[in-house]
Amino acid sequence: MKFAFLGSSDFSAIILKGLVKEGVDIGFTITRSQKPRQRGRKKAPTIVKKVSDRLKIPCMETDNPDEAIPEIKKQKVRGVILASYGAILSKDFLKSIKYPLNIHPSLLPKYRGAAPIQRAIMNGETVTGVTVFLMDEGMDTGDILEQEPVKIVPFEVFTELEARLAEKGAELVLKVIRKIEERKRLKGVKQDHSKATYAKKIKKRELVVDWNREANQVVNQIRALSYKPGAFTCWRGKRLKVLRAIPLKGMGKEPGTVISLRGFIVVSARKNLVCIKEVQPEGKKKMDALAFVNGYKISVGERFTGICADL
Repeated sequence: MKFAFLGSSDFSAIILKGLVKEGVDIGFTITRSQKPRQRGRKKAPTIVKKVSDRLKIPCMETDNPDEAIPEIKKQKVRGVILASYGAILSKDFLKSIKYPLNIHPSLLPKYRGAAPIQRAIMNGETVTGVTVFLMDEGMDTGDILEQEPVKIVPFEVFTELEARLAEKGAELVLKVIRKIEERKRLKGVKQDHSKATYAKKIKKRELVVDWNREANQVVNQIRALSYKPGAFTCWRGKRLKVLRAIPLKGMGKEPGTVISLRGFIVVSARKNLVCIKEVQPEGKKKMDALAFVNGYKISVGERFTGICADL
């Protein structure tokens, strides 16, 4: 049975590679149009486009999936697998296929929407999961086919959890595909919409570390955005990405103030302390805190703020 695959992120790419490895027939992929990936840089293809090219799978780059309907009919595609594509499919698109499968990295109906992994980490969740469901015209509202919880490892960052959830997503959707191939009836479970929560897209202002919060909240913000796109603070007028940190108990000074440099960078939050373990200076490679302290001669008493020269 032939499928089309829709996706645009690292989460998507991991699942695509897993499905191809297991012999799933992917007729073609659909990914978002090329956009500038960083400030001042040219347009770049999505990771799904790059993986598709390596796997020699035709890839359609479009922000309008309806453009793929003629190709779906031409190839006699009966199912689609969507994983973090970045748009809701239209009624016409859904009518063109028999099995519209979606792999969503949360325990639906919790964390519907664009940023379920980041929001779960930001909120201090200790368990999340993956759901495979049949798409309808709503946003992540369809009947659930497979679902499995996944523990969030203490101090795990977004990209690490994303990879683990993607692997679990490939595993779960394969179960559904095998049922389809064996002509077994798919039994979906209705979602309890009264228990739905939503994971809104991350806004640019949320990338700035807010030292005026409790240490646990600051660390969860850092974890949720690492390694991509990366939370940052401002130091000496430039951006400094903070990639790894843990909370510490203790009395500090004004939020954002560096109070210790003994192996790590310890910074005051509104309540308790944040121990920074890994950073990335603007325009440089990531490095551990000790290398940063030795190379950039940061001093106790300096402050990290939310105001940079380019903001």
